[in-house]
Amino acid sequence: NEGLKELLLDEARGRFYISNPAYNRIEVFDTRRQRFIEPMETGQLPRSMAMSLDKSLLYVGNTGGESITILDLDLRREVGTVEF
Repeated sequence: NEGLKELLLDEARGRFYISNPAYNRIEVFDTRRQRFIEPMETGQLPRSMAMSLDKSLLYVGNTGGESITILDLDLRREVGTVEF
């Protein structure tokens, strides 16, 4: 019963990131092609997102495991985790 929670624009890459706790991933919408591309896997129940100051990383707050997943936006994969 989880719906989409947050939407974040990545203007430089022409993408929207959408947290999807139902599938434990970040949906990626390509604004130039107007279609979804391969999602990025994250921790359990991703809720909120924030981009690093240099816009290279995406920090995803996961409520299921009380952790933060760090995603590289160019590689489009996990590069680190912060556990509480």
